[in-house]
Amino acid sequence: MRDIQPVQTEPPVHEIRVLATEFLPGLWLSGEDGLDECLFGEQAAQILISTGRLPKEVHPQVDVWIDFRNDNLGSNRRVIAPASVTTVRFPLRDGDLAAARSVFPAAKMLVDHFRKQDRRILVSCHAGFSRSAAFALWIMTEKMGYETACEQLARLRPYANPQHRFAPLLEEMKAGRFPNGTPG
Repeated sequence: MRDIQPVQTEPPVHEIRVLATEFLPGLWLSGEDGLDECLFGEQAAQILISTGRLPKEVHPQVDVWIDFRNDNLGSNRRVIAPASVTTVRFPLRDGDLAAARSVFPAAKMLVDHFRKQDRRILVSCHAGFSRSAAFALWIMTEKMGYETACEQLARLRPYANPQHRFAPLLEEMKAGRFPNGTPG
């Protein structure tokens, strides 16, 4: 009888703690695991994680938080951003292509508006792998083209993987069209 070798596999997504990723200067991508550092600052986040209490003094790394987390997901953390951080919620179920076609252009208009003001922006969803990654890919594609954007996103955030139902959006980005139907 021969020995059975264990198969090397990636850890399940729920066991991976992925912090925020700066995908372009001043633009951050995250899931819930990276929210604390961005919203409260690294030192305050460490205190919050170790004690469960937020210190009085916080130093957010971002000025704006665009939150794509689905309201109907019971496992979402309850996160209240500091008053100094503008929070905009766009509840979106992962893979909801029709909703993404209306939500992403509205969120993109806000990103463009805040970037003109040199504001630092955090884009997040529950895990930071699908909805927010697809949105970040759109912004990156406008700057550097689809292939380069995909390569850079894969390098910066290896677990980023937009849900398969978003494939039509990705194909449009690849062709130089974007979720609102306009060219890049």
